[in-house]
Amino acid sequence: MNNHSVQDSLMAGKGICDITRRDVGAIQGDVAIRASLGLDKQEGIRIHDPLFARALVLDNGDTRVAILSMDVIAIGGIYEVPDSFLPEVRARIESELGIPGARVLVNASHTHLVGGQLCDDLVERAADAVRQACAAMRPVTASVGKGAETRITMNRRIRIKDGSAWTERHANPSPPDHEVAGVGPIDPDVGVLRLDTPDGSPFALVYAFTAHPYCGASGGGVTAELPGFASSVIDRTLGEGFLSLFLQGAAGDITEVRYKDLNHPRNS
Repeated sequence: MNNHSVQDSLMAGKGICDITRRDVGAIQGDVAIRASLGLDKQEGIRIHDPLFARALVLDNGDTRVAILSMDVIAIGGIYEVPDSFLPEVRARIESELGIPGARVLVNASHTHLVGGQLCDDLVERAADAVRQACAAMRPVTASVGKGAETRITMNRRIRIKDGSAWTERHANPSPPDHEVAGVGPIDPDVGVLRLDTPDGSPFALVYAFTAHPYCGASGGGVTAELPGFASSVIDRTLGEGFLSLFLQGAAGDITEVRYKDLNHPRNS
């Protein structure tokens, strides 16, 4: 990774809150996804790994901003996070913490749902992660960089030699190899913002990557998938109290390279 330091005066705080619904026996879930997991409609779903709202607040002395990274499929519009969530959480943060709503970035990791897996008080818990961050601001130094990862993702939009296109789906057969002209592009870049304390100790990391977390976890259950596993590894590697935040890119036509590989268990 190539990087360079940003030396301007900077304060930062971090916070994290579990947003997983704990009465998993009541989780019913999407019918198709439940069927793919071999569950009938009466069975509860286990928690493989918890879902989190992770917050980072940055302040350069003139401007304060907040970043919320959330283990959900989308911020409003589909599944469990309603359209009202974004204006409500921004209003809560602005009224309680003084950060204007327009300076609150909320990003969904796009982890796919089994249904009913999020806590009922999602706005409060997301705001609490930012509240924790604001209560523990400290001086930091920042560095930025960019790497690349080309091995784990592909474009599921396949170009056919007759000029048409085909989208890879689990329920659809793949076109014959001799009809395929190629696949669409991917964005392999991994953008990184790293924060350290003045003595050089690791503090927090924001990393951005384009993926489509859809494989689930071995044995099924509620999971934060690829972004959750990656953040967990980063946090453990860089030390106790370190916090990493994943930001999802334009993942619409991106999928895992083993999306159609039926010879291996699906496992992020």
